[in-house]
Amino acid sequence: MRGDGRLFKRGEAWWIALYVDGKQQRESARTTDRSKAEKYLQRRRNEARAHELNPVMPFITRKQNKRTVEQVMEALSAHFEAEGQLRTPVKCTIDKVTAKFGARRATSLTAAEVNAWIAERREAGDKNATINRATQLLKQAYKAVKLPLPGPETIIRLEENNAREGFFTDPEIRRVIARLPDYLADFALFGWSTGMRRGEIASLRWSDIEDGCIELRGKYAKTGKPRSIPLVGEIAELIERRKVARPVEDIFHLDDKLIF
Repeated sequence: MRGDGRLFKRGEAWWIALYVDGKQQRESARTTDRSKAEKYLQRRRNEARAHELNPVMPFITRKQNKRTVEQVMEALSAHFEAEGQLRTPVKCTIDKVTAKFGARRATSLTAAEVNAWIAERREAGDKNATINRATQLLKQAYKAVKLPLPGPETIIRLEENNAREGFFTDPEIRRVIARLPDYLADFALFGWSTGMRRGEIASLRWSDIEDGCIELRGKYAKTGKPRSIPLVGEIAELIERRKVARPVEDIFHLDDKLIF
């Protein structure tokens, strides 16, 4: 019957063919016995119908079943690179996951193995947040290539303590700034006053100043979301100092120049 798939032979072995999501899938039944091949076709047909009724239920193709964890992580890396998001920390984390599980077939990796690796990393002194970023990228890679996550149990997510320590008091930051070269003093003071990250501050241009605010563009923000910094008090004075400190040649081409 149409839609039930079919059997055909290649040499002595039986193969099956059926349509899933509008595409024909062909794969070996790995047998020369027709009755066994029919049972295999029936199982794969049931999996295809379950997937069509509920897309959350995966239908793993022959090609997907052959993929290694290394290939899955490479696919994620290529996606990040195409989006301009393959930063060094992300690449290093992907490399760590690949080094541990890269040779494994992705569909055979279990949550128990991943959880055992999590325990290893904790014993080695890795922070919970660092480990969570690694397992998060692993899950993201599986979803990107439409493979079910390693199971049957759940991959552990460790509790993170995001409370930061070691903030400078006002007198402390003043003592530090007093000992910095001129080209770094305002940069450091701006970071301390606003809480912006180094890369965010380094991206700021004079064209980002609008209506008494500095507008951090989303593509330069760690969160990916734009935000505004009001130019008031000491920050306003700081920006005025930067204007005075501009090279003469920048005055006529101000908008495309960096503030710091």
